[in-house]
Amino acid sequence: MKPKILILYYKNFFPINSGDKNVISNHIDILSESYKVDLLHFPARNTANENQPQKNINKIISFKSKTSKKLLNLMKHYSPKYPIQTAMYYNQKTFNWIKAHKDDYYAFYPHFFRSAELVRKLHKNKVLHMHDAISLNYRTALNHKIPLIKKFLYKMEINKLIEYEKKCIADFNRTLLVSDFDRNYLIENNADKNKLTKIPISVSKKLLDYKKTDNSDSITFLGKMDYLANVDAMKYFVNKIFPFISQNINLKILGSSPAKDIQKLENERISVSGYIEDPYTIIKNSKIFVAPMRMGSGTQLKVLEAMALGKCVIASGIVKHGIDATNGKEIVYAENSEDFIDKINYYLKNDDKRKQIGKNARAFIKKNHTNQVIKDLLLDLFSNLKNN
Repeated sequence: MKPKILILYYKNFFPINSGDKNVISNHIDILSESYKVDLLHFPARNTANENQPQKNINKIISFKSKTSKKLLNLMKHYSPKYPIQTAMYYNQKTFNWIKAHKDDYYAFYPHFFRSAELVRKLHKNKVLHMHDAISLNYRTALNHKIPLIKKFLYKMEINKLIEYEKKCIADFNRTLLVSDFDRNYLIENNADKNKLTKIPISVSKKLLDYKKTDNSDSITFLGKMDYLANVDAMKYFVNKIFPFISQNINLKILGSSPAKDIQKLENERISVSGYIEDPYTIIKNSKIFVAPMRMGSGTQLKVLEAMALGKCVIASGIVKHGIDATNGKEIVYAENSEDFIDKINYYLKNDDKRKQIGKNARAFIKKNHTNQVIKDLLLDLFSNLKNN
């Protein structure tokens, strides 16, 4: 009989419509080859998806979580030692269930530090997929104009975050990150480097099967559009870059939950889609995919997905921290708004060079960012826990 792994995700896992959920879904597919994989998540209400059998998920455990309950958790568990998000997502009822069932599982596998406290102190095999260093994310955000309340909270939380991240790294068998940049940042802040492992993000194989086209006079961007880094990126792009791009080119902003600031950007040249089932058909038909990020950390899954579709991606320099692609060959980096304007207009005019970048990008993804590439790394890591 296969041993069991419990994956923990701090909010509703369904529908699988964001970068972090896609990463987890890919890991479920890989781990299910050698383990029975259960999923514990926190929907606000029953969802149609969770009542249906899920491919490669053995069992779904749901603990309902409403905003009011998170605030109650925060009041109950807040401590000067722990970040706000740790207290907000800690749930005593869930912890009691995990403790009662811990002998059913070979290992616990929480995703993001928000889920870590539920298993951190248990004497059990534990792997934390931190994805990226949230404290680094906060530091980069503070270098830009953000809402005052967030600036206040970020400044208050940064030191607690880095200390908690180091505490998790010490208490888990292994902590996984998606980029060397985040790993090196944590090591520089005195985290135990021997417990940190980089696991590259893998993209869905189906994206490599899409036929490459660029017959739409458009530029695309994809992301969860109430996320601060994505909102900032699109406001920056629309205000500083897009007015200087050829007037026959449209901008398509794709992604769920567009914030009011994003909705206000819509005009005759700019469309804001909200959630759509298949954004990839729109992306593959566009001429260029942009990622004008100015804050954030980790690896941008949206960039890897666009590359898998064979797109010429033009991205800000911060993106290179998580992607080892060659500038000018597999991806194009722009260092400021003027550089973005010059490079976008150049590749719009030069079809052959734009298409060659896209061709190279797809080959790069096939070589470095598929499930097959990370499969051995992930399975070996879990297999070796019993020897740890």
